[in-house]
Amino acid sequence: GIWQTIGYKQFEPYLNALEAGADATETEKLKLSGLEDMKTATRRYANYQTKWIRIKQMRRLQDEGPEAVSSLYLVDSTDVSRFQTNVVDPAAKLTELFLKGEQRP
Repeated sequence: GIWQTIGYKQFEPYLNALEAGADATETEKLKLSGLEDMKTATRRYANYQTKWIRIKQMRRLQDEGPEAVSSLYLVDSTDVSRFQTNVVDPAAKLTELFLKGEQRP
């Protein structure tokens, strides 16, 4: 949920080592370990979100009828280098049309 965080817990050993004045080799090892743990936690959470949307939210939209399902828009966020073009720009345009009360594709 909203109160769930990813990052701090994974980097806590690194932050504690920095605060305790651990040597650079040890802190670097902890930093890299924290980074890998954060990536793993992020992937796990993304999988959870995808499953939640697919199972819970789609079912709710289907219960509301075809208009509700057609108001769902998918964007492709798989290519980080094209995030602006593939995600931000289309989402901003859809939001603008919605706020103006205009027809959306």
